[in-house]
Amino acid sequence: MSEAVAGPVRSPWARAALAPLSAVYAGVARAHAAAFDLGWLRAEKLPRPTISVGNLTVGGTGKTPCTLWIAGRARAAGVRLGILTRGYGGRGGDNDEIAMVRARDAAVAIGVGADRAASARALLSSHPEIDALVLDDGFQHRRVARDLDLLLIDAADPFGGGACLPRGWLREPASAARRAGAVVITRVDQAERADVDRAWSRLQALGYRGPRVEAVHRPESLEAIDPRRGTMPLESVRGRSVRLLSAIARPRSFERTMESLGARVIEHSIFPDHHRYAPADLPDLRDGPSICCFTEKDAPKLRRLGVVDGWILRVNFEVERGADDLTRMLKGVWGATETPR
Repeated sequence: MSEAVAGPVRSPWARAALAPLSAVYAGVARAHAAAFDLGWLRAEKLPRPTISVGNLTVGGTGKTPCTLWIAGRARAAGVRLGILTRGYGGRGGDNDEIAMVRARDAAVAIGVGADRAASARALLSSHPEIDALVLDDGFQHRRVARDLDLLLIDAADPFGGGACLPRGWLREPASAARRAGAVVITRVDQAERADVDRAWSRLQALGYRGPRVEAVHRPESLEAIDPRRGTMPLESVRGRSVRLLSAIARPRSFERTMESLGARVIEHSIFPDHHRYAPADLPDLRDGPSICCFTEKDAPKLRRLGVVDGWILRVNFEVERGADDLTRMLKGVWGATETPR
């Protein structure tokens, strides 16, 4: 399997050398959290009920699919939802995640900006009909108060290698998980049951007392990047050679999903998360003995380049455990009168 860009690999020596920097990073993160916990810094309450969707690690836990899942439940309950996002890695008020949300739901109202409170005010000014807000990637953004803090953890690497940046992938110490109103362990189908249970035990030891919610990213279909070519069933890739192209935080999870469908992944061109593709980056995307597949997150950027060959793997976020608990918590935030289904 060839890779255009390999993922970061750190030797034991390099990890040891980075340990002091990780300790400094963790100390700063603890001090920042303590300032809010002790009331030295205050969070601004937004004019609408607010749900935060975030993680402990750098990227790759499924925040955008989870946000889309929440949006679907809100819509079923007659709740009009607005999304607040920093827009990391984007230009002109757009980025990979925003484009992915709009591809699924063109009508959704999105506020973009590093100052989420200001974004909320601007969004509500233009969309006063919004009933509730979702703070995308908000677990560490404590300047905005939230009525429910959802923390997403990837089953394959729940605690970011056990260290804060730059030695590991944690954005703050794992003990921060105790702040979460609900923890959702994602991609549980890509980990051993014993590993998922150990993650729950660790969370409990860290002080988390909320419900146990588990989710998967369920493949739904393969859609041609050129809409005129339609879709093909997932069974079409069973036993077939497949080439992958991705610029996501967890490329291996994309491979595992394709392999779970019976595809033989013979090549994976991997680029850094949020990479802005150039024509020179693209392999031969035409169908032949093998086909080329992309993620939904990559598809908008590729379309902007004029790509018309290849297939998009469409996945749905599905809660397999704790759905009733999570639905009840969401209903408590937005005061829905109907139970989302």
